[in-house]
Amino acid sequence: MDAGSNAIRLIVARATGAGEWEALETLRLPVRLGHHAFSGGGGRLNRQTLADAVAGFGEFQAHMERTGVVVYRAVATSAAREARNRQQLLEMVRRRAGLNLEIISGDEEARLVRAAVRGAFAGHPMPRVILDLGGGSLEINWMRGAEVERVATLPLGAVRLIEAYKVDGAIDEEMARELVTHIEHVLASTLGDRRPRPVLSIAACGGNAEFLARVAAGPAHNGFPTLNLHVLHARLWQILHLDPDERKRAFRVRRERAEVMGVAALVLLTVGRWLRARSFVIPGVGVREGLLTEITMALFAPRGPLSARELPRKISRRR
Repeated sequence: MDAGSNAIRLIVARATGAGEWEALETLRLPVRLGHHAFSGGGGRLNRQTLADAVAGFGEFQAHMERTGVVVYRAVATSAAREARNRQQLLEMVRRRAGLNLEIISGDEEARLVRAAVRGAFAGHPMPRVILDLGGGSLEINWMRGAEVERVATLPLGAVRLIEAYKVDGAIDEEMARELVTHIEHVLASTLGDRRPRPVLSIAACGGNAEFLARVAAGPAHNGFPTLNLHVLHARLWQILHLDPDERKRAFRVRRERAEVMGVAALVLLTVGRWLRARSFVIPGVGVREGLLTEITMALFAPRGPLSARELPRKISRRR
């Protein structure tokens, strides 16, 4: 389970071996933890958001009961990390939904995404850079083969920017310039003013990257879909000039995706220019797939399957 800034998600899978699993079902609930975590609520999750999150995790618990789940790991990311009342969220989920929810760091989030991408790229060369764009943050991993050279967690999530700039409706040219200037400033101040060499192999993870790859599809790369940044730039103003209701109809997406897709497109295009990239490969994996990979690695340890008592602390046995 992954409690992100824009939604909470569940994957139920059957473990088949170490690092191997088969997805059986997925659930996604539009609980936006980032709505008051980043602004407006003083950095606190409000009462309604807490209630929605607890109800959502209760639904996940019931679903796991029906499907016979034995072990799980549930994590929360950027919004929960920054909320001043994050401990209240953890306690409410534990008491009322019966689940152990864990707030993970940006580094742990990036590590889980890397694990998922390694699994997806098994048999293919690893990307030079892995991007993970969420609602609250953007993680950038520089890779050399399977090894990590550098990791950066930047405050450039789509929900965070919407909250900070009070984006409501269509995005005009002035607002778009403000957002791009801010994104460029964060990139330069965090990563340095020197422009990197062109990066040819970049994987982009996250729901917005996956959706925008359908809006601006490029040729497949080793069987993976790609996001063509030139095509996305050509379609940018069509996206920005529509309000969320119009985007919802035009692109046939959920309301919460329609609200964030314009800002997400600006982030991905600006980062793409900074990396001098033409396209992003879309592996279609993220934190949840990383969690599943690591759970199965623990379950199928070299000395044989682990008992519930032997499982690593972060993996929970369902009550």
